[in-house]
Amino acid sequence: MQNLPEYPDQPELALVAALTLISRYSCCRSPALADAAVTQLQAVANDMRFSGELRECAEQLAGFWQRRSAASGPVASGQVLH
Repeated sequence: MQNLPEYPDQPELALVAALTLISRYSCCRSPALADAAVTQLQAVANDMRFSGELRECAEQLAGFWQRRSAASGPVASGQVLH
């Protein structure tokens, strides 16, 4: 498994980051944003401080965004990433 971000004092920041990245994805369809969202969602899914329901939801969403990232293919040359 990849290195996941750690949020020792404010675990909710992982959720904030994931929501921000997912929102930005709708503007530019960047596979890099989808990958970053997966990482944040995996951090939520693996953090026992969150409820089981939230961790399960984050795990399911991470799978969805992994598929979205793979389906996006390479970024077109000249495309600006935000």
